[in-house]
Amino acid sequence: MAATFIRKVKRSGGAGVWGSYVVDDDEHGLWLYTPAESLYRGTTASGAVAMCHAGWPEPPGASVIHLIPRTGWWFARRQQVPSPLGAHLAIDVCTPSEFHQGMWSYDDLELDFLKHRNGGWQLVDEDEFDHEVGLGRISSSEREASLQTVSELRGRLDQPDEVFDVLGWERLERCAQTYFPPLVDFP
Repeated sequence: MAATFIRKVKRSGGAGVWGSYVVDDDEHGLWLYTPAESLYRGTTASGAVAMCHAGWPEPPGASVIHLIPRTGWWFARRQQVPSPLGAHLAIDVCTPSEFHQGMWSYDDLELDFLKHRNGGWQLVDEDEFDHEVGLGRISSSEREASLQTVSELRGRLDQPDEVFDVLGWERLERCAQTYFPPLVDFP
């Protein structure tokens, strides 16, 4: 089974890269799975490189299911981690993902949603978003697309949503019960 990669680019500099396997492609988008014990490589604006486990920095990491939507300015991932967050859905508001040379890539536009299995959710990092807008790293059209995405996602997170509350968790559980070799090498 061939791996693909996901690259999250920070406008302030730096990026994160992790491997994943394509496990489904349906009307909701492309579903990718990163097994526990896989690695994550982060780089800072200064070029420093750090490695940790994907899904959760401490060994063995955590299994993660990702969703790249068919359309939309967001990227979702579900993971069950041994922290106060526990099982949660994290959604990055971002530029639409693009595939190039075996890697899915998106620019993180700083706004993030966190939704817990109990249904509670929160929007975080609004201050970082405002800071990046103020510095001109997020254009006015990207700002508008981000705010529209926030409005749309709030509506979906306020009520039960098949994709966010059912399908992603089912896929994560199914994948976690199947052996996928950990992804530890990077392009």
